[in-house]
Amino acid sequence: MASPVSLGSPVIRGLCARTVRRSIRQTEALPAFGRGLLAENPRWTDADASLAVVGIASCDTEALAASCERGLEYNTLQLVRALRVPGLLMLARLDTGSVLLEPERSEVIAALSRDDVIELASGHVLHRDQFDECVSLALRFLQADAVQHSAP
Repeated sequence: MASPVSLGSPVIRGLCARTVRRSIRQTEALPAFGRGLLAENPRWTDADASLAVVGIASCDTEALAASCERGLEYNTLQLVRALRVPGLLMLARLDTGSVLLEPERSEVIAALSRDDVIELASGHVLHRDQFDECVSLALRFLQADAVQHSAP
């Protein structure tokens, strides 16, 4: 069974906190930060970068950094197994940027119906990298579920 994902080591926790604080400081130079996001994410639109900047700039920096310093821990497999409603999992492929790695990846996929797991050639931010594809897949999933639950 997959172990919880954790920011367990003090080095990793400190790096996470420093990264959060640096990202917030960088948003103070919003145009340059937005351009940097676009350069790092070539499939993003200007609106994607603007929304990311606004989201980062409006977060509670110290609370987020403190949670990194304490050590974030979660168990994706346990969360998936707790689902009591249909769920769709869209994942980046391992070779294109997924952060859900083996062996946990295979265990999470096995816990769901194979039809409810879709792998995309995308980076970690699927909804921005493959926006149209994500919306199309979500709509198909919701329509199929609605048809299944409306049958007499």
